[in-house]
Amino acid sequence: MAKQFYIDERGRQFCLTSIAVDRNTKSKLAVYTVDDDSQVWAEPLDQFRARFHAKKSAKITVQTEPNTKLQTNTHLTTTQKIALYRQRFNARQDVYADRYFNKKLQKNVYSPKTGFYSNGQKDYKHPWPLTDAVIKAHLKGEAFIGLYPMLKDDTTNFLVIDIDKHNWQSISQSILKVCHKYDLPVAMERSQSGNGSHLWFFFSEPILAETARKLGMYVLREAMTTDPDISFEAFDRLFPSQDVLSRKGFGNLIAAPLQYKAMKDNDGSLFIDEKFNAYADQWQFLAQIGTLTGEQVSATLGKLTHLNYCITIYRRLKKDSALFAVTNCTLIKRNSPLSRSMPLSGRPPLLIPISFKNKRIG
Repeated sequence: MAKQFYIDERGRQFCLTSIAVDRNTKSKLAVYTVDDDSQVWAEPLDQFRARFHAKKSAKITVQTEPNTKLQTNTHLTTTQKIALYRQRFNARQDVYADRYFNKKLQKNVYSPKTGFYSNGQKDYKHPWPLTDAVIKAHLKGEAFIGLYPMLKDDTTNFLVIDIDKHNWQSISQSILKVCHKYDLPVAMERSQSGNGSHLWFFFSEPILAETARKLGMYVLREAMTTDPDISFEAFDRLFPSQDVLSRKGFGNLIAAPLQYKAMKDNDGSLFIDEKFNAYADQWQFLAQIGTLTGEQVSATLGKLTHLNYCITIYRRLKKDSALFAVTNCTLIKRNSPLSRSMPLSGRPPLLIPISFKNKRIG
């Protein structure tokens, strides 16, 4: 049978994997999991279905064939959509960013949403929380909001690789190859401008931002090796953008997906398949996308770390210069976006700075 996904009135996702028969009573049993938990449960089928008779519950049937474009209508209520949105994009709840037009800079910018002091200065000590009403306004196109992925304890519930500008499609496809190779579930979103992508990795539990960022950098390194002829200059940054959160700020923000105006104007802010076509049902796609546990992340890092690479060390005789040596003769310059996004503690061995200090190497 095709997997069936149900969302109850509390926003929990139930995956009905099969229907069994009790050997003694001959009654039907529902076999299911809850919220990507590995624990498998069974209970009478009627009892299972009774959970979803409430008005705010919904059933979603998911196609089981690989690479099938999702067509089924989810029929989710607004309340259920917001619950699913919070589950997937589980950023800080006590603060969010709001986009506005900055007259001085003459462009749109994001800033934490706050009240103001009597002198007109923003009250950053008391930011406004991310409420259901705020998310609803974003989904309706009435607001542009940004999410802060770094939690207060330096953990995160998701990782995003940000690719911008000219060759974002080829870079995205290279990264997707690596994700498929290592069974990493990933969701690709076309950025709001329509000229870039965000590759989302969702975690079933909060993991250290440092660990999440290592995963992103190792995936990028493997993608460079897989397609050495592709320029990765369009890589912008990772979100979270730091290993440790400054106690004076909230960390870097990322534009929240599924913004209605961006979807309408640029086909942006939508989740897309490997051919860069938007999924017919965005909510169905979000409901069925897989998540990674902390153990799975650690196991994948172990596989990527122990791969054998051919390291090429570049020479530079200028005093106190530092370069990054990477695979396949790909040079990451000291001030490139890739080097800026990579903390020293989280760099793979191939990306540790090499200081020459006027010495000849080799």
